[in-house]
Amino acid sequence: MFDLIVCGAGPGGCICAKKASELGLKVLLLDLKKKSSIGDKVCGDACDKQEFEHLGIDEPKGDELDNSIAGARLYAPNPDIHMNLTVEGNYGFMINRLEFGQRILDEALDAGADLRDESLVVGPLISDKQVKGVIIKNKSKVSETIEGKIVVDGTGVASAIRKKVKSPYIENYIDDKDQIVCYREILKVEDYKYRKDFIHIFLSREKAPGGYWWYFPKGNNTINIGVGVFKHPDYSVKYYYNNYIRPIAGKVSKIIDSAGGIVPVRRPIWSLVENGVMMIGDAACVVNPLHGGGIAPAMRGGYYAAEVAANALEKDDVSKNGLWEYNLKYLPEQGAEFAGLDVFRIALQRFSPQELNYGLKQRLFTEKDVMDYAEGKGINIGLNLQTLGKLFRGIFMPELLLNLYYLNNQVKKIKSLYENYPRTPELKALKDWKSKVLKIYDDVDRLIK
Repeated sequence: MFDLIVCGAGPGGCICAKKASELGLKVLLLDLKKKSSIGDKVCGDACDKQEFEHLGIDEPKGDELDNSIAGARLYAPNPDIHMNLTVEGNYGFMINRLEFGQRILDEALDAGADLRDESLVVGPLISDKQVKGVIIKNKSKVSETIEGKIVVDGTGVASAIRKKVKSPYIENYIDDKDQIVCYREILKVEDYKYRKDFIHIFLSREKAPGGYWWYFPKGNNTINIGVGVFKHPDYSVKYYYNNYIRPIAGKVSKIIDSAGGIVPVRRPIWSLVENGVMMIGDAACVVNPLHGGGIAPAMRGGYYAAEVAANALEKDDVSKNGLWEYNLKYLPEQGAEFAGLDVFRIALQRFSPQELNYGLKQRLFTEKDVMDYAEGKGINIGLNLQTLGKLFRGIFMPELLLNLYYLNNQVKKIKSLYENYPRTPELKALKDWKSKVLKIYDDVDRLIK
């Protein structure tokens, strides 16, 4: 029997398997792809430096590193209006997903983890209301069960494990309104259309209804360009890409890769744990709701899950009581950040193109405001010259100004709630906490039109 079965060898799964193996656990890593293809995934390919420093992971270099980036630019519907989103002392990377994925996979295997590639995870093995392993279809397409004391689910938003763990603690299904359908191409182009050392994110109801489109330079005149739209039959992501986004790339000499996928853009699921199981990455909806970035939060989740698994096994308690520490490490920290950004995302979708253009142009919300939202701080609205300036500039759109300050208060409230996430898995406490979070969403939905 394995101490830990990690399902999915993405960045979160590999980091989890490596860390758990280093902590002395007997680890099995499962993935649907064959070993040589692990790491190759549809993605924006961007990740920030801070996460590598925070987790003590070697930064990408050599063939893993396609480009270094100084920050991100967020564009209004009028693309002449934008703001730079940067953090002093931080920068980011455009990575080669396959090369990076192969490196962290090798590190997990070198640390002692076992790999079963070309294995489809069908669902959890459940007995006495506890996950005690997984059911897979192996390389020969034969079903088999594998027992494990703890299972980590990193199989993506459509997770076969999360869907089948029936529990009041777990959200089995993710609403379509909280997902976007993405399509992207990696293109060799004649010239860059936007600054090479920034990633570029565009808000546009016309080009990307319900989502955003992006232009990420990768170096050597290659770009990752794509679009995400509502997950709804009325919206064809290929239509928006072909008609609005691809022409922006200019002259293309080669299509290096093209693919699509589904990304959750919302707050994390209510609980990341149940008896015998923890969720990481897209399976836990731990993705930046504003731009869909998921590499860094998946790695953090995998690292924390490994630490918690080792502690739980040492205490011989792999129930949700023993694994609850994972919720307490992740949700008051990154969960607070993503919940605040989720509220901000919903408001951005409600603002008209004219309001977004005006708000960014008149600096009713600034680069610092957005970074404060990202950290769950909210905006300082004390009476000072900066605030008076915003009031004066917002006089011609008073409703927008009021909505922004109302939004600010909701971001602060949701951050405070996540910082006070229930300390134990007592169901009534979790339900009470959930009701307070949902009230914020209901209020934003009702008051920001």
